[in-house]
This record gives sequence, C-alpha cells and structure tokens, in this order.
Amino acid sequence: MKKHYVYLFLLLVVSNSFLSQTTNPQKNHDCGADALHLQSLKNDLTYKRNFDQQNVDWQQYLPAQQAIKSKRTDKQAITPPPINSSSNFDRCFS
Repeated sequence: MKKHYVYLFLLLVVSNSFLSQTTNPQKNHDCGADALHLQSLKNDLTYKRNFDQQNVDWQQYLPAQQAIKSKRTDKQAITPPPINSSSNFDRCFS
C-alpha cells in the first residue's frame, strides 16, 4: 500500500511541475547582454548605425535567398552523389 502512495505522490509532483510551466509562463527576464545592447543603442551612434545596417541587409538578403531557393527547386532536383558501397564494405571488414 505504501508503494501506491509513493507513486501517487510522484505523479502529483510531476503533474504539478508540468502544469506550473504551462499555466505560469516565465516573465520577460532581461539578461546582461540585452541591457548592454539597449544601452549601446542609446549611447553609441556607431553601434546603432551598424545595427540598423545589419537589419537592412537581412531584410534584403532573405528575399533574395528565397528567390534563389525557389528557382533552384523549380528547375533542377538536387541528388546526392553516389556512394561506392563495395569499397567501404571491403575497408571495414578486411
């Protein structure tokens, strides 16, 4: 009978931990890197310019890559190179 109480207790602990994670999501916790980033954006003009330029570059890069990917998959299939299995087999078992 004690065994059942132990299993019941473990079940309650585990289910409580899962429920607490789903019902109480973590609050927005900032880390030191976030604080340093925000401070640098406010105070350092060069940092802000570089950060903004990176965002612009990404906004231009991603659609270009999507266009290349859609062109490539429409016209040609990518096939893996053939594997010479006999030489691998001989090498492993000789």
